[in-house]
Amino acid sequence: MKRFFIFPFAIAILFMFNNRIYANTDGLSKKSGIRTETFPPLLRKAIARLQYDGLGAHSGKAEATKIDENTVHVIVTFSLKEAVQQDDWQVQILPSFIPSFHWAPHLTPTDNHVIDQHVFRSPALIVSDGKQQLTIIPDLEILKESAPVRWYMDMDAPNNRLTLGMAENDVSGHILFERTPGTVFPKGEVRFGFYMMASDKPEDLRNPFRRPLDFMWTRWGRDLYRSGNPVKGALQPYVEHTY
Repeated sequence: MKRFFIFPFAIAILFMFNNRIYANTDGLSKKSGIRTETFPPLLRKAIARLQYDGLGAHSGKAEATKIDENTVHVIVTFSLKEAVQQDDWQVQILPSFIPSFHWAPHLTPTDNHVIDQHVFRSPALIVSDGKQQLTIIPDLEILKESAPVRWYMDMDAPNNRLTLGMAENDVSGHILFERTPGTVFPKGEVRFGFYMMASDKPEDLRNPFRRPLDFMWTRWGRDLYRSGNPVKGALQPYVEHTY
């Protein structure tokens, strides 16, 4: 079962390592809250807490943009004056309700396991209590364009916590991924983004995958398919062979 850890905030210390200067942090940096007052009512109601870590001594800047009556796009940006060595960086979302349904696209059996970007096929974290649904989707455009460190997701069901983050990791046990120490965030701009969706519609509660899949298809999948991904030509032969 996953456990909740409280990491002490450590003052950043400059030091020389391999002839490069880093701002070193011991554990996770101070957390900053993301204001939800401007979120759509249903989404605001579904979230008890939304916060993100700093990078070294940098608190960063979070911007939230309303996409529609159910969806918000959040971007966290850091402007680093020097490279920062920090083992992990996280966004944590705590739902305001106790879910009876949890879904994540991969296994994270311990606190050190993560869902690495390698398995971001249709990446989403979904929770529901039968009355409302909350979905978190990483911004694949930012990931593709400007991700200096590997992205990940995690779901801690016992503690009702959803996590998105950045940290280096290695394959463990053939199909799992575990965080590894020594992550370095390079000097310059570091951006991280994600979408948050809420719904109380009966059709979404009956089929919690339809709305997230429709969102990902409309925003990314359709254009990729038209450009020849994942394969050139029609998919019908693959469907016939499989089914």
